[in-house]
Amino acid sequence: SYVWRSTDHGESFHLVPGNLSPYGKPNVTCVGGGDSALAVDTANRLYFVDLQGLTDVSNSVSSDQGAVWLSTCNAANDVGVDRPWIATFGDPQNGGALYQTVDQIGQCIGACE
Repeated sequence: SYVWRSTDHGESFHLVPGNLSPYGKPNVTCVGGGDSALAVDTANRLYFVDLQGLTDVSNSVSSDQGAVWLSTCNAANDVGVDRPWIATFGDPQNGGALYQTVDQIGQCIGACE
């Protein structure tokens, strides 16, 4: 999944350049499968969470409107994770908090403990 940005009050949208990989280079955010979510903290950092199939969730953060991303492609590694959500409280890097949840869709077959 990719991040698109508007600078004209939603009249048009453009891909955030830091979200795309330069030709022949690794992706700067993880290759995703959808169910993306965004959050912005009080320091104007952009947080991006994306589903990686049904086995993992990636997290990325940018402090320069998406030009550069710091990413982890293994934020919620478990079979059956789906639909991540993300929210910020204040500034997560300075006393605030970053919250993430996922829908756990794994099912138990037979005896479950």
